[in-house]
Amino acid sequence: MKPELQAVVGTLILPFLCFNAADQALWEEDAAEFVRKENDFMGEFYDPRVAAGLFLGDLVVKKGKDCLEMTMQHFLQQLTAYATQDPAQRDCPTKHGIMLAVGTISPVLKKKKHYHGPLEELLRNHVLPEFQSPVGYLRARACWVYSQFSNIKFRLPDSLLDCVVTCLQDGELPVRVHAALALRRFLKGKQFTEQIRPGVQQLLEALFGLMNDIENESLVDTLETIVDKFPEQVAPLAVPCATQLAAAFASYVDREDDLESEDATMAAANCLSTLCTLLLSVHKVPDTFARLEAETPLLTLLAQNLQPERVEYLEETLDVIKCLTRYSNPISESLWQLFPLLLQAWQSFGYDYLEEFVPCIENYVTRSAPRFCASPQPKQMVLDMCTKVFQNEDATQGHLCSACQVMEAVFVGCQGHADEVVPPFIDMARGRLLGEQKSGQALRVMLLSVLLNACSYNAALAVQTMESLGDGILPEALHTLLGNLAEFSRIHDKKVVILGLSSLIGIAHMPLPEALANSLGLLLATTLRLVEQSQKQKAEQVAAAAAEKEAGGDEEEWEESEESDDEFEEDDGDGEDAGGDDGDCSDGEDPENEEDRQYLAMLDRVAMEQKVSRTTLHAYIQPLTQMIHRGPGERDER
Repeated sequence: MKPELQAVVGTLILPFLCFNAADQALWEEDAAEFVRKENDFMGEFYDPRVAAGLFLGDLVVKKGKDCLEMTMQHFLQQLTAYATQDPAQRDCPTKHGIMLAVGTISPVLKKKKHYHGPLEELLRNHVLPEFQSPVGYLRARACWVYSQFSNIKFRLPDSLLDCVVTCLQDGELPVRVHAALALRRFLKGKQFTEQIRPGVQQLLEALFGLMNDIENESLVDTLETIVDKFPEQVAPLAVPCATQLAAAFASYVDREDDLESEDATMAAANCLSTLCTLLLSVHKVPDTFARLEAETPLLTLLAQNLQPERVEYLEETLDVIKCLTRYSNPISESLWQLFPLLLQAWQSFGYDYLEEFVPCIENYVTRSAPRFCASPQPKQMVLDMCTKVFQNEDATQGHLCSACQVMEAVFVGCQGHADEVVPPFIDMARGRLLGEQKSGQALRVMLLSVLLNACSYNAALAVQTMESLGDGILPEALHTLLGNLAEFSRIHDKKVVILGLSSLIGIAHMPLPEALANSLGLLLATTLRLVEQSQKQKAEQVAAAAAEKEAGGDEEEWEESEESDDEFEEDDGDGEDAGGDDGDCSDGEDPENEEDRQYLAMLDRVAMEQKVSRTTLHAYIQPLTQMIHRGPGERDER
């Protein structure tokens, strides 16, 4: 095959890559359809041009020594001949084919450093001039070719960015689209970042105009890249930008029925993703963030998307709601109007999306607890949701775990204001925990965490509830917990156990069921051991993250790790700092009331069992009980 390779490339592959009469007719008659056809991923299965490009790529990879050098020489000869011809006599379709071929094999060329110099010269001499070509498809292909090599560290012409930006205003729609897609690739590098920064507003205007002309998900991706790359420049434009995105989304949704493809649906979904990126980029500017909610049709759009006919946009809609509820300070009454719609959407058509609903519900509960607890309706809606999941015999373990997360949010966020949900939550958790021996580790941990969080919320009420549900439930739950402690591997899980068990120890002065009273020493020893383990695990994670950061690791991952594990950090001491409080509980003190006397008696009994001093036990228990009795506003977020 080696002697025939040049003929294969020149006479078999290249003609398919050239711009032909059918392309020209479609370009002139329906430019939007031309763009859609070029971006149709299904073209790989029926478009001969795509097949020819794939064949060429395979040749230069698998027959590289024989084919790549020969192919590039052949292309260079034709390009040189083209440049010397009279402009009226030039073979523009073949030039298009060669440019397409060079861009198609760019992954191979970029890996071979000895090609970088000749490649830079080829682009400068034979591709850059086509930005000024009177032939529209050559201008579009020039944008595309340069975008394929945008991540190579060679000297790109200073005029290149101006050429691409100029093409954004081109009279031909495909040229504008190719320029916008090329811009996205340029933005991923750092070479043109500072040059682009002053013109962000003009770029946004050009992109919004282009999005009005054609539905294309990649255009919205470019917009999202700009928003993510230049948050400071976009922030002053956030309100008009969000308004335009909402209008673009509505426009794409209206066009869905008129299109045979899914372009409009994908473009609409990307508009929502870009809105989410916009919210994230300006969330540290409270005034701007509040204006996005108050001065744009964002909430109206989200309310419409929580209807059954918009189910295809549900995931993206929930992402936007999650951003709003996470960073709004406080969650406004207008945003609260989405809460019942959210729960109704889940009840009617969103059951399978429970894991996506949960972060939104958690934000409403924990970040706006007074509003959530102000009336019984929100709590009843959450209770109905959890009941529906637990009563569903076909519920997956993932769904059950998600419902447990909602229960935890209520216990943590509504301290002292959600007594009515304690019995049903405990009943649901213990029913699955004790009734299903085949529960996976993750579900078992979550079910036990519900019982422990109920104890942290109100230990006396939790114990009373478990006792009322039937004999043996409390000791069996304790047995299951202590027998599966190894499964509580995360720091968060250990802290849940520490708080739950500490709450039970904290009511030792009250009349307790015999099984619990006899287990206090074991529970205390378990709590102390978990405190020590969580401290050690935290130190190891911090050390590992610091080492990763020092080694040039991802700084954002480090910050996220720090944020996710800082819960209850100030209360994780090993007791040494609490030694200064020994005088508050010395052996010679005179307890003020019966509760204090019972507490000291419990300390003496457990201290004797564990062979430690009463002062040492108090030093451990006091900070733990302080954590338990913090108000909702003071408590660390989980």
